[in-house]
Amino acid sequence: LYGYTTVSPEFVDQIKRYAKRHELKIVSCGYRHEWADAEVMNLIPMEWLVRLRSAYSVITTTFHGTLYALKFNKPFITIANK
Repeated sequence: LYGYTTVSPEFVDQIKRYAKRHELKIVSCGYRHEWADAEVMNLIPMEWLVRLRSAYSVITTTFHGTLYALKFNKPFITIANK
């Protein structure tokens, strides 16, 4: 998970169901999301890229998060920011 905006409760439920169905942990990178299984803060750029490259799938609220999901050929969802 790479997103700095609040994720709606409906999306949180969907994300959790997806993770459970695929036996995945939800890892929030760079921003706090208390509903995630883990939070990884203070990443340097290369650590962030390694996490995205090794992820099963990507959930993001950012344009560059979307671009890297595409670059690394990951299933992804982009949640729109206001």
